[in-house]
Amino acid sequence: MFMDSYKYGRFFMQQTDDMLNFRRVNKNDYSVDFSPRHGSVTAISGEEYERLASI
Repeated sequence: MFMDSYKYGRFFMQQTDDMLNFRRVNKNDYSVDFSPRHGSVTAISGEEYERLASI
């Protein structure tokens, strides 16, 4: 999940298996190929959709 750290003007990534408990992902372990803004939309795969919908 891409999160907004508004106070510091940046975004960060978190990971969850249940949408209740989150673990911060080290910024060296991911990259993004766009400049996120509030309300950004990004595509997800069918597999990602199915996993999210099953929670």
